[in-house]
Amino acid sequence: MKTSGISWRQLDGLAFLPEAEVEEGMRHLREEAPPEAASTEAAPPEEAPPKEAPPEEAPPEAAPPEAAPPEEEPPEAEDLVSYFDATYVSGNVRRIPQPGGLRVRLRRTPALFPPETWNQHEATFHGKSRTNNHSEAWNLRLQTLIGHSHPRVWKLIDVLQSILATKITLVAKTDAGDPPKKKRKRVYLQLQELEEMAGFSLEFIVTAAFLFGVGRGATNQTDTKWARTEALGMNGRVWLQWTPRVGDGDIEFFFVAPSTGWIGMGFSPNGEMNGADIVIGGVRNGSPYFNDRYSASNTLPVVDKQQNYQLISGAENGTHTWLRFSRKIDTTDASQDYQITNKPVEVIWAYGDKDPGTGEEPAYHGRQRGGRTLSLLDATGNVGTTSSPPKGGRKAKHSSEESSNDSSEEGRG
Repeated sequence: MKTSGISWRQLDGLAFLPEAEVEEGMRHLREEAPPEAASTEAAPPEEAPPKEAPPEEAPPEAAPPEAAPPEEEPPEAEDLVSYFDATYVSGNVRRIPQPGGLRVRLRRTPALFPPETWNQHEATFHGKSRTNNHSEAWNLRLQTLIGHSHPRVWKLIDVLQSILATKITLVAKTDAGDPPKKKRKRVYLQLQELEEMAGFSLEFIVTAAFLFGVGRGATNQTDTKWARTEALGMNGRVWLQWTPRVGDGDIEFFFVAPSTGWIGMGFSPNGEMNGADIVIGGVRNGSPYFNDRYSASNTLPVVDKQQNYQLISGAENGTHTWLRFSRKIDTTDASQDYQITNKPVEVIWAYGDKDPGTGEEPAYHGRQRGGRTLSLLDATGNVGTTSSPPKGGRKAKHSSEESSNDSSEEGRG
């Protein structure tokens, strides 16, 4: 991907276009880019040397100016930027030969960073934080105008350093006789590419931002390809992924909420806490906790006598907690578990600010709750509408009315 003649300030602007228009914007920049200065500008005519003037006192030497960040991509960085663009932003297309050698099938490898990670328009649409990476100053001004914060480019650098450390560990394990699942040659190639990244100056890293406003280090929570991904509320900060395996009779979930305390979600056949099948979990002192609960009324759900949900993993970072778990589609516990069918169900959620202590119950979540109607066995995404959270009122500690922007959450959890 050649960007010679295009300034990085111009590339920054592409991050504000919708993802589908970025390629056309790049084509426009290439067409409008000025030709190389060496080939278009004639050398100025030489001037006659000036007459000698009487010697004057030499002015004090001024401090050398600070080096400005590069405006254009260094030629030696083209391969690196192309690699980063294909790996993290655009994705790769591989040609897979078919049996017989007469046909070739194209297989697309998705980019590691989803569009809302690097594209300003997509980040805004999904309610995510934004950054332009190059023009932090006017981004701060934009933040003041629209009231939306964005992280610094240093977060991206931290992520890249973490990736580099991971690759070094993989190589060390391979040398020690414990090779990873990936081929050794591929691991070494990835390490070499990342070391080349690290070899560039910090000014180039910050200026280029590895193309098109990549500002947030994407957290790769799971390598699983999920059948459905739906935002549940809080402007997309609460979301659920799941895969129904009807043939195996089970369904697997991946639930994320913006809290480092407890998080919970469940299924309500009537849109209320009363009769809801709920799971609550989190990470306490570095270890995940999780239990299957049932709410017989609009109060704190009690631990189910029969634990029919299995925790697969649980983790948190500085802002979010996520739980991965599974259950049978029919748990045979109709008294305390919601039996999943083809009918839409109200998926309710809530989270608290702190984890409960050992032997303690989760604290009241206040307004941090909501709900959405989804069809869990439909892998096509045909059913999925935002709805009000469980009804009840302040006395019903788990519910109250929710405004249309998912910001008025109330209840207990």
